[in-house]
Amino acid sequence: MKKKTISILLSLAMLISFIPVLTTSATKTDEAIVTVENVTIGAGDTEVRIPVTIEDNPGIVAFILEVIYDEDILKLESIERGGVISAGDYSTNLTTKSVRWTHSVNSTANGVLFTLVFSVDANWSGSTDVLVGLFENSPINFANAVPAIVPVTFVEGEVSRGAPPTAPTITGPTAMTLTAGYAATSTGAFTVTGTPDATVTKTSGNAAITWNDATQSLNIAAGLPVGTYVVELTASNGTLPDATITFTLTVQAGGTPSDPIIIIPPFVPLIDIHMPYIMGYGNGTVNPDGNITRAEVAMIISRLIPAWDPAMTPGNRFTDVPDGVWYSDAINRLAELGIIEGYNDGSFGPDDPITREQFVAMVCRYFAANASAGGDNPFSDVSAGWAYDYILIAVGANWIIGYNDGTFRPEAQIRRSEVVTVINRILDRQVKTENILVEYYSFYSDLDIVHWAFADILEASVQHFYMIEEGGGEGIEVWVSDEFAMENMP
Repeated sequence: MKKKTISILLSLAMLISFIPVLTTSATKTDEAIVTVENVTIGAGDTEVRIPVTIEDNPGIVAFILEVIYDEDILKLESIERGGVISAGDYSTNLTTKSVRWTHSVNSTANGVLFTLVFSVDANWSGSTDVLVGLFENSPINFANAVPAIVPVTFVEGEVSRGAPPTAPTITGPTAMTLTAGYAATSTGAFTVTGTPDATVTKTSGNAAITWNDATQSLNIAAGLPVGTYVVELTASNGTLPDATITFTLTVQAGGTPSDPIIIIPPFVPLIDIHMPYIMGYGNGTVNPDGNITRAEVAMIISRLIPAWDPAMTPGNRFTDVPDGVWYSDAINRLAELGIIEGYNDGSFGPDDPITREQFVAMVCRYFAANASAGGDNPFSDVSAGWAYDYILIAVGANWIIGYNDGTFRPEAQIRRSEVVTVINRILDRQVKTENILVEYYSFYSDLDIVHWAFADILEASVQHFYMIEEGGGEGIEVWVSDEFAMENMP
């Protein structure tokens, strides 16, 4: 946490010589008790007001208070007088973030010393501390003019804000086939997201098929006759729109009771192979939610170019891309093709985390070099700038979607999972989790099957044979084993 410290000079009335102690414990007659309130604000609030109060104030005293807070979250905008000291002069200096009282009249009033007024980072949620205490080696001036030196003592208040609401989503199995006479069973688990947590209800379908909230799956009672049964599930959390998913159960005739099987559509007679274009790390991780550098994206795009012209051996184009490093050939060749550009100072910044607009520009220059921007701009935070046309090209091609709040956040750093999701859309490499071979489910130690980009990350980073579902019209892959591919490839 990045801390911001400001000093506030206050004058308080105290009748006797003592060292004040800041505390939140029970009231004592020989000390001034300073407290900082805990404040909770709403998800859309952009300002927080924190009162700092005093109790049992028995006489004249002057001392300096220090305020510490996280300046990455809070920004101190003003300090408002609370009104405990009714006599004397009061001034606020926002340049030095200080408050000064000077007075000569005893006061024993209790109440608000001052109010700290902060603005709050719009994207932050959670809790953060605000601390107020005596400044180290602060002079204490009592009514009888005896000075004292006090230690640092802090009182802690807390600012809290819940995460902004997001609309619910629900994904999971959409079909299952059973043979008449089957035993009671259940589907695989559905994945439900949203803030606050969404509640799932079955909004239509046969009464023998019920939602199990504990397992996040559908329970299917034994004994349904041959036929087709359609169930609709709705996820809701009060943030519109609700999300729905339809599940179809087919009970087929004949045979003996059997275990449930997932419907596997017929295949076209084609087996092919996909090579990885992004790599995991040597320790068995893939860091799905980590940032990705400009050099790493250059390597990804270079792997997707069908073949390099052997005669094309461009020299070093950038001041910070030395010869012989793992990314130098890719960066220099892509620069030669006009796919990547550097900065005005002649550098490329290979280790810089790439931003969302920089990534979109790179993929558009390669995959849509002759495209022109057109159509509507759906993003509230994209109105101009060097990458504006690239962003509209990517929107028009359905490569990028943006966030639920209607923003694109062009200057934010893009995550590895977001990069592969976009490139898979561009390459039409589509696969569902249930169509991936089970032995790959634990391929990476830090990639859980419930991760929103689980299938896209494996599709992009694992060499695999696949077939295409027939009749769906969407080119959905079904992974097959190496043995099956070797036996059935033409």
